[in-house]
Amino acid sequence: MARAYLLFSTRPDITLRLNLINGGIDPTRISVLTSKAYGKVAQRFSGAAQTALNSAAALPNLPQTPKLLDELVRQLVMALEHRKTPRQSLEDAQARWLEILGLEAKAEKEDHKAFADSSFKSSLLSQE
Repeated sequence: MARAYLLFSTRPDITLRLNLINGGIDPTRISVLTSKAYGKVAQRFSGAAQTALNSAAALPNLPQTPKLLDELVRQLVMALEHRKTPRQSLEDAQARWLEILGLEAKAEKEDHKAFADSSFKSSLLSQE
């Protein structure tokens, strides 16, 4: 029964009808978003929705995705509340993401190697 409902409610014609009834602020199909009927009903939203769609990026599809997004939101709130600078919030989010993904040790090792390589090159250049 649930499968039949999902198949029905996501049909292009049904999705269009639902968006025309409720003001069209949540189109779930590109065909709805680009339809003339939707454009007429949702004039205020259709342009913004189309712009957002053109620059949309998929969310990560990892088991850790909820934790990653929670951390990003937490850091963005800190920036919005002026408890951190935007740069610091994003840097902290990056560090936490690496930690959550188990990549922190790998990133630190690469940073140390890059520093050692640059220090070694600097010492060689200074000897010339």
